Amino acid sequence: MSFIFEKFITDETLDETGIIRKETILHIAREYEGDLEPFLHKILLDTYTDVARLKTDAVTLLTFHASKGLEYPVVFIAGAEEGVTPLLRNNIDIEEERRLFYVALTRAKDHLFITNSLMRKNFNQTENKTRSRFVGEIPASFRETIEKKPPKPKCEQLRLF
Repeated sequence: MSFIFEKFITDETLDETGIIRKETILHIAREYEGDLEPFLHKILLDTYTDVARLKTDAVTLLTFHASKGLEYPVVFIAGAEEGVTPLLRNNIDIEEERRLFYVALTRAKDHLFITNSLMRKNFNQTENKTRSRFVGEIPASFRETIEKKPPKPKCEQLRLF
């Protein structure tokens, strides 16, 4: 694959986005070690083939589904509230929602932050929210470290004069 890029599509002909796409394709191609059919299937049909698969020093926003198989030093799970995570609708499989939450939890290598709101505006109506049941299902030994807040630094009021 790199031979094709070197011969026919050089970096000089690509803008920054093109270079990122090229690097993504080469990264994915290495996983398939020359097996062309599954590689093409992945590139053409997989909706999660994107820049997130590259190791970059950047913030990446992903759905729980898209995070499968990836790891990050720091992960934020925002909206860990009933009705958001898990989504509460008639046809929702709560076990699948639980598995996806677990997938998101396990993407963190060093730090995991889980946030929730007590109130949220939804279609111009303010709703009271409760923390997701999934947070409560995290084993107590892990939850203790999650819920501890660092002590507030002691600030000294500076004098004006």
